Amino acid sequence: KDKLPEYILTKGKTGWNAPIEEWMKGEFGEMVRSTLSDEYYPHTKELFDLGYLRKMINSKSEYTKRDLMEFLPIVQFQVWAKAFNIRIS
Repeated sequence: KDKLPEYILTKGKTGWNAPIEEWMKGEFGEMVRSTLSDEYYPHTKELFDLGYLRKMINSKSEYTKRDLMEFLPIVQFQVWAKAFNIRIS
C-alpha cells in the first residue's frame, strides 16, 4: 500500500485482451498458416475446408476472439493428429 500510487489502489478491475493481432503477425501466425496447409498432415486434409480457413486468415488485417475460436480448434486437432499419427479412413 505504501509503494503504489493511490489511483492504482482504488482502480476498478479491468479485463485483459490477448494480443491476437500481434500473435498472428509473428511466429504463431506462421505456425497457424503452416498447420492449415494441405501438406501439413495429408491424412486429415479432407476433414476440413482448409482453403476456406487459409483464405479467411490471410484476408484479415485484424483478428477477433471469434476468429480465433473458428480456426484454433482445427489447428489444435491438426497438431494432435500429426503428433499421434492419427489416420481417418
